[in-house]
Amino acid sequence: MMKQWKQYCSVPIKGVVIERIAYEFMWSYTYRESTSKVYYDYMIRDFLTFLKGKANTYIFMPGINEDIYIGNSWLAKAETAYSNAIAACTDEANSYDWGATYEWKKLFGDAYPY
Repeated sequence: MMKQWKQYCSVPIKGVVIERIAYEFMWSYTYRESTSKVYYDYMIRDFLTFLKGKANTYIFMPGINEDIYIGNSWLAKAETAYSNAIAACTDEANSYDWGATYEWKKLFGDAYPY
């Protein structure tokens, strides 16, 4: 899903970096064992929080055995996406489905059924 966000919003971060950060995130995510789609909205929100915390840091890439600096050129887009995710989660909690769909489409376009 986050690679769709990267593509749809033209986020200047490599897909492999998103994959690696998602791998780290999932090991610590409270609901990682859940098979329910109920948590996807919160997972996106929480992943964006995790991602923002990686700005100007290094991430270890096991295939090449190197630490890669990931900078922050993508940070503004991550902050905007986080704000949209917060709004979508709030709308969902208030049963305002149209508003939630509108916010999610800002992140992913029409790639997913909302």
